[in-house]
Amino acid sequence: LSSQAGSDGNKILRGAFPVLIPLLERCELSETKSILKNGGRKSRAGSIVRRGSGSSAGRRGSTGNVGREEVSGNVGGTSDYAIKESTLEFLSIVFRLLKKPLILSLDDLQWADRLSLEMLQFLLCDRELENVMVVCSFRSNEVDEDHPFFKVMVDAENVRDRIHSTKDEGNRDIASVQRIDLYNLSPAIIGNFISDCIRKEPDEVATLTEVVYQKTMGNIFFVKHAIEELVRKNALYYDMMSFEWQWSVDKVQLSNFMSDDVVETIKSKLQELPLPMQKMVIAMSYIPNALDASILKKIMHGEEFCMEEEGEVMTLLQEASNEGMIIYSVENQTYNIAHDRIRQASREFMAIEERDDLLIRISQVLSTVRQTSQSEWCLYVAVDNLNSIPPEKTDQGDLAKLNFQASKLAQKRGAATRENELLRRGQKCLERSEIHWKEYEFTLHIYNAAIVSEYSLGHLTDAMPLIEAVLENARSLDDKFIAHLNKVLC
Repeated sequence: LSSQAGSDGNKILRGAFPVLIPLLERCELSETKSILKNGGRKSRAGSIVRRGSGSSAGRRGSTGNVGREEVSGNVGGTSDYAIKESTLEFLSIVFRLLKKPLILSLDDLQWADRLSLEMLQFLLCDRELENVMVVCSFRSNEVDEDHPFFKVMVDAENVRDRIHSTKDEGNRDIASVQRIDLYNLSPAIIGNFISDCIRKEPDEVATLTEVVYQKTMGNIFFVKHAIEELVRKNALYYDMMSFEWQWSVDKVQLSNFMSDDVVETIKSKLQELPLPMQKMVIAMSYIPNALDASILKKIMHGEEFCMEEEGEVMTLLQEASNEGMIIYSVENQTYNIAHDRIRQASREFMAIEERDDLLIRISQVLSTVRQTSQSEWCLYVAVDNLNSIPPEKTDQGDLAKLNFQASKLAQKRGAATRENELLRRGQKCLERSEIHWKEYEFTLHIYNAAIVSEYSLGHLTDAMPLIEAVLENARSLDDKFIAHLNKVLC
């Protein structure tokens, strides 16, 4: 792996997959021994797995993939292409070693970020990737022709369809791309679902089914919450005298008891929850990752969350799980919001002023979590939340330092574009703060890092103002070295 990826790829693999470090070190040791044994010559095994800019790279270019010449703007540092190439090589080796094909399922791609979609496009358009089926799920009503994922689909279809009927050098069929539309459930199935829920025959709930289906159009998630809403409003109730579920209103009245929007239905449910549970669900909605109980306890502990004892948090988690608002992973022992519509409703439920205070509280806790390979996401979430708050509500100097800290983590992981984004935000925060060039060493470090990042990504125009700022404010020739060097290169 280390020999085929090169120095940049080796660094990326070590950063992105810490579990592979022992394997990479063994590979390096084995290759070194092989070189010594062969009198300084590389073993043939090392050259077999190498796929640099040779013939295989040329074959990929012929199928519509991005070639090296197309990313030549990346004139320094670890290029985006190197990251994609190393990831592709790693996955190709893993897939080929599997005895059975792997199914890779990617959900909610309508929300995927640009870099993730670029990586996905790079993988799907590679004709040599084999022994894997990629299932991409997305909401067709949220992906139009202007959506980035639409371009990924079109490019993958064009590449795969163009070579589907051909055989490659290994006499293997090239898989094509297929689209499968998943529609909502039919009225008959919804009727069976409702009859099972209230223990009646389908013909007995025909009126209820008709009303619910008109509101939900067969969306099973919406159906479930619509029925819960009818129960909350006592339109659908359990008769303790006859021991059965009943409703005593006509179709028009039943319809009026239900919202036309699933998000509004969930908001109605949130309104009925106890205040501490409301705040806990809302707080979790601003954290995209699964949480373990220890982090959640730190966020929820305090008077502003009506929590005095940590034990109360565990009780609330269990109750919220029973309500279907969150889910618990037994394998990972973590909690997460049960559905993205619950996340959306929870975020819209709180006023903006209260939201900002909540994000500050969440970020304060997450930024103090001990950084491990499993908890690095905490720093990213903390920075993103604080960056979304109006500048006057946060200490811009501290936020600049937090962005710089996160940018170094992104650099370690080979995420050059993410590093650049964080450095830009950190530099803007620094300009708005009272420590701009007053904390000289930090200011110089973040400007130099931003200059190198902009140049590495080919953003030469954006690098020039940063270079001029350093040349104007730096105190010594040594401190101006990076600025002078990059000015010459630009």
